Amino acid sequence: MRILILGAGVIGSVYAGRLHEAGHEVTLFVRGKRLTDLRTSGLILDDARSGHRTTHHLPVLASLDTEQQFVLVLVSVRREQFAGAAAQLATSSVEGDVMLFGNATGLTHELVALLVARALLGFPAAGGVRDGGFSTRVSTDADAWLIAHAAVRSTRRMCAVPR
Repeated sequence: MRILILGAGVIGSVYAGRLHEAGHEVTLFVRGKRLTDLRTSGLILDDARSGHRTTHHLPVLASLDTEQQFVLVLVSVRREQFAGAAAQLATSSVEGDVMLFGNATGLTHELVALLVARALLGFPAAGGVRDGGFSTRVSTDADAWLIAHAAVRSTRRMCAVPR
């Protein structure tokens, strides 16, 4: 399956590496320093449990000005970047279903309106950390990730989910 991943932070990197290992044709769309890092050193994943390191040299796009077709476009960006990423995809010539991968609470109507029938909503089931360098450390501690990333809305205030 041809997959484009927008965003190569922790989640995008974990899924890019694992999908590539599963035999899928994965391309990354990134900008800034991460673009240079990926082109220079490849996608580096360190398994937190075993210490095993894998490096993948995947195609990297710096622009969506391409007429490539993908079966799936996985959008793995911070919540405040979802609308911009969806708008950019809606006006690009990139084809494929678009999975918005993360917490899009309160944004779903806007995002689906931008992407129409292409929009899918999902939530990652893997996590890890980027330790300032090139590599991403993959962790199976989902509770730690959820504590740091999940929030619920109460009638009085926004609060983090307690451990």
